[in-house]
Amino acid sequence: MSRKPVQAQSGDRSRTEVTFDKPQLLPQLFGEFDSNLLALEERLGVY
Repeated sequence: MSRKPVQAQSGDRSRTEVTFDKPQLLPQLFGEFDSNLLALEERLGVY
């Protein structure tokens, strides 16, 4: 049974941890100087 998404209120915080089976691929995923992560943060409005 899945829960329905709830709109976050301003000031709400959440933490998610992700584990990767092949951590050696993370530099490619994150991008040079973490540019891909920064782009995701900006698009999602999270920091």
